Amino acid sequence: VVPANSMIFAIEFFTKEVFTGSNTTELDVGTSADSDYFVDGAALSATVTAGICSQAAANRWTNVGTTDMNIYADIEAGNATAGELYLVVTYIQNANLA
Repeated sequence: VVPANSMIFAIEFFTKEVFTGSNTTELDVGTSADSDYFVDGAALSATVTAGICSQAAANRWTNVGTTDMNIYADIEAGNATAGELYLVVTYIQNANLA
């Protein structure tokens, strides 16, 4: 949960177990209402460790709004037979940059 009026500073993922058997594995990060609200289709691979952001999503990171926000992640695994990652969302609480 990201507290109300917070600014998301970074969304990063760290591969714990390589994604094997698929070269089309993608990560979406969003809300219960919009599964790719913050990140849409970040490509995952066997060795990737990355921070992720697109210009369109950057504006959504400035202020999450006036209520706490649950963050959800969805992996489109393609034909992957294995894989695991950690998702880290870093935020500045009550930045209130709206």
